[in-house]
Amino acid sequence: MTLTYQWIDLIWLPVAFYIVRREQRWWAIGLIASCMLMMRLEIELMEEIGYPHGLIGLMKSSVHNRLLVLYSLVYIAFFTLAHYSKNSTGTVFLAATISIFFMVLVLSVFVMVL
Repeated sequence: MTLTYQWIDLIWLPVAFYIVRREQRWWAIGLIASCMLMMRLEIELMEEIGYPHGLIGLMKSSVHNRLLVLYSLVYIAFFTLAHYSKNSTGTVFLAATISIFFMVLVLSVFVMVL
């Protein structure tokens, strides 16, 4: 894979910086950065154990492609929720961000199995 393709999801960091409100900005960037790190760890795990196309092999695309699509969809959903939750305080938004992180972690495990 080319270097550009491996790091194409870095485009979400400036999007997160400019699309969410000022009070929510650093939590959104933290979510994007932690999800990027988790995605790379999951891809590395699947390649190291010898299953670059998933454990079952049901889908022919690589795990990187599937996780990139999944995480991008979750980022879009997160930005939509952040846009419509203007009155949420810092603690509530932090709890929602952590919940979304664990939700995408569980979803990505299912995607990696396929």
